Amino acid sequence: MIARLIRKWNHRRNFERSVWQRLGQRYATVRVNGHWMTFDLQDTTISEWLFMRRTWEPYESDLMTRVLRRGATVIDIGAHIGYYSLLAARRIGRQGHVLAFEPAPDNFALLARNIRQNRLGQIVHAENCAVSDQPGEVTLYLSVVNNGDHRVHPATPEDDVLNNWGRPRERLPVTAVSLDGYLQQYPLGPIDVIKMDVQGAELKVLQGMPVTLRQNPNVVLFVEYWPHGLKQAGSNPLDLLRFLTQQAGMSLIYIVPEERRLQPIAADELAAREFDPTVQVDLVCSRNPAQLLATLSA
Repeated sequence: MIARLIRKWNHRRNFERSVWQRLGQRYATVRVNGHWMTFDLQDTTISEWLFMRRTWEPYESDLMTRVLRRGATVIDIGAHIGYYSLLAARRIGRQGHVLAFEPAPDNFALLARNIRQNRLGQIVHAENCAVSDQPGEVTLYLSVVNNGDHRVHPATPEDDVLNNWGRPRERLPVTAVSLDGYLQQYPLGPIDVIKMDVQGAELKVLQGMPVTLRQNPNVVLFVEYWPHGLKQAGSNPLDLLRFLTQQAGMSLIYIVPEERRLQPIAADELAAREFDPTVQVDLVCSRNPAQLLATLSA
């Protein structure tokens, strides 16, 4: 019975999407988690999932909302079109603040629109730039299939078969900042949560925020861990994990969404695991793991 209802629901969503496209509409606006989101129907990954499911990464989304409190400050690095920024803004309320970074112009335009149409401009501030280890200019390699897979490093031909129709990627110069440098110029005060999803460039982002991490002992990090992407970006996956545990003094908690389970894990143990190149997993990191686990399990 449930399976039949799901198939019927999926069929309806596919029909709605096809109607939008036949009408020549590239963009669609729907309700997601209680707010309006506009996204690009040409995107076959996150946007398509949002249209079909009206949510993205439901377990990770639930964990994010559990961590956040009213009035919190959140930094969203790799904000895409604003899914997590809007989710956080709804949770933290008018006394809170979200700082969202997104380098891709098309994504940024949708991010800005989504902030504006939900009247969240007093809570969410968006910056059209990349975050890295130092300020300057970087090259953004764009995917025409998955607008969540733009990268600040070249993709392999095998990756582009999956995420760019087998074509070489268009290149776009974009501005980059380090988080420490940005916050020195535009201070935010205590930071509660940092979420980063930057397609393999996570280590460089972390290397640009040692002061921020030191000055915010209670900060919680949500970090994508993608060994294949880290290697393509010139990083050693173990170096990322050791930065978090040794330099930042954090404990790693491995998110297992298919089981809705959290698993504390050592850096060496996680680095030794074999992952398919297409597999991207998420970690939540804290200097107070027992307290964090209690909060996430409540």
